[in-house]
Amino acid sequence: MPKKILIADDDSDIRNLLSETLTQEGYEVTGVSDGKEAIQKIEEQFYHLLILDLEMPYFDGFQVADRIQARWRNNPPQILILTGHSIPDAGPRAILTGASAFVQKSCDMDFLIRKVQELIGK
Repeated sequence: MPKKILIADDDSDIRNLLSETLTQEGYEVTGVSDGKEAIQKIEEQFYHLLILDLEMPYFDGFQVADRIQARWRNNPPQILILTGHSIPDAGPRAILTGASAFVQKSCDMDFLIRKVQELIGK
């Protein structure tokens, strides 16, 4: 049974690239374009990993992560926060909101795949 990943990013090119890459790696991937949709999807089913863009409409990655931690205190999904911008203290803040990893969007795909595998396995 493939592990489920939710990608929430308002940039469709990045969302599609991540989705295609992770699907080829054997994961079941769902993509949404904003934080509100992410929360709706998460309430419908469990995902092993959430890949959240830091800056999205409605709810940013931090806000989504906060809601996830409040809802699934006993068994929360892994959370990886992505950002394309240099935001002071974003990495430590991501960890405080319950994220397991914080990655710049400019990273190469091999690095991101390794990070996903570290968080949820293959």
